Amino acid sequence: MATVITTINASDLITNSRTDLNSNFSSLNTNKLETSSLSTDNTFAGASDTKIASQLAVKTYVDTVGQQTYIVPTGGILPYAGSSAPSNYLMCDGAGVSRSTYSTLFALVGTTYGVGNGTTTFNVPDLRNRVPLGAGTGTKVATFASRASNVITVTGLTNAANNEFQTGQAVVYSTTGAVITGLTNATTYYVVRTGNLTFSLASSLSNAQNGTVVSLSSDGTGTQTFTITYTTRTRADTGGEENHAMSSTELLSHTHTITTPYLPRAYTSAQGGGSNSKLSSPTEGAGTDLVINNAGGNAAMNIMQPFLSLNYIIKT
Repeated sequence: MATVITTINASDLITNSRTDLNSNFSSLNTNKLETSSLSTDNTFAGASDTKIASQLAVKTYVDTVGQQTYIVPTGGILPYAGSSAPSNYLMCDGAGVSRSTYSTLFALVGTTYGVGNGTTTFNVPDLRNRVPLGAGTGTKVATFASRASNVITVTGLTNAANNEFQTGQAVVYSTTGAVITGLTNATTYYVVRTGNLTFSLASSLSNAQNGTVVSLSSDGTGTQTFTITYTTRTRADTGGEENHAMSSTELLSHTHTITTPYLPRAYTSAQGGGSNSKLSSPTEGAGTDLVINNAGGNAAMNIMQPFLSLNYIIKT
């Protein structure tokens, strides 16, 4: 019903004006909005400049269309502190779920994370005990800024001790002009870290580990870069380990030097020492056997970073 407002004129009596004011306020309070001015379209497909969306229409839109399409899209993954997935989400636990019930999600991810039973189900991502890793081929580029002897200073790196350029990291050196004398364009070298933004280069991993660097004698010209290219990862790849058991081939190559004033055990010439005075002059038993003791317990080392366990959920 339309709201009726009584006009108060200057000539009206005070008592009449008071009655009209009360009546007007009552009408405004009772008939706040014409029903015909409300829009109940909960998809807003028929949006109108002449109508106002009802509270129910807005709530329905936010709970369904808006939430699914704009707030978190289908396939969006979030860390979640709860123990079970909320409405419109599934746990990222690798479970097989219905292709028809979750048809929108299935159309998006298909069987990338598992074929399910091969006919009516598919698997959601499994992030239990895993952290997400961006798919694709990542790179990190440092640009030459200056040189002091064999030490190069660069820009483009985070000025932090844990940045990507660490001793032993492989980088490809490239230049648009003349090379730094000692280096070859488009060639892989190995970082020998000297600071957050400084390093030298070695020709091999073993040289980098042992601190044997390439001798440099000019700054070169043009734009000179040092590029790390990370391992290519595709969607649904998994990898990594919580504990790593080292092998002898992973140890830094090294030697053990034993210094002694005499041979550990000498032999007389009659025992095969011959005429070599270093072997024949001492008598048997005059020396002392030296034993290098084994060390280590053959236990795997923990390589887990500090962490907090949460659930991950995926939008359906």
